[in-house]
Amino acid sequence: MLKLQKKRKQAGQALVEFALTITVLFTFLSGIIDGALAFFAYQGLKGAAYEAVSYGSLFPLRSDGTINTQEIRDRLRYESGAPNNNSGLRYVNLFDLDNSGGPDPEGVLNQRIQISFVDGAVAGTSPLNCANPATLARQFCDIRVSVRYTYRSFFFAASIFGADTIDLTATQQQTIP
Repeated sequence: MLKLQKKRKQAGQALVEFALTITVLFTFLSGIIDGALAFFAYQGLKGAAYEAVSYGSLFPLRSDGTINTQEIRDRLRYESGAPNNNSGLRYVNLFDLDNSGGPDPEGVLNQRIQISFVDGAVAGTSPLNCANPATLARQFCDIRVSVRYTYRSFFFAASIFGADTIDLTATQQQTIP
């Protein structure tokens, strides 16, 4: 009878140890998966910024001579696919950069998508004002596109560890040919 009670206690102890261990392991595993998903979202942002900077370096000006920021912004946002169909990369919704569940208003877009024209990467090579459309399409001017996205964590205990959202920022720069 004493051996039977000892076996039951050991079986119960093993079950409790397994439950505690598996809880810790699943917590670590879900944190690792969430970190991988955040990295995947960052790669999507980086690809979208690269698409926008490539387009902007080829077509920096509209036909009327003004800077082509709206089309460059649209090129960035449509990189993940149109908002209402299943094409493209749908994990990062570039039509909802603040991850609020709806389309971004103009103020949010202006804060989260920055398009700028800067002097070239080689210091002292650009005597021109790159922000001026009249001199923009000359040598040694670069276009820089930066996009910021709020990633919401899937990890159930992320708020316990201090952050249920992560701000991801991707920046690309390319010389205008």
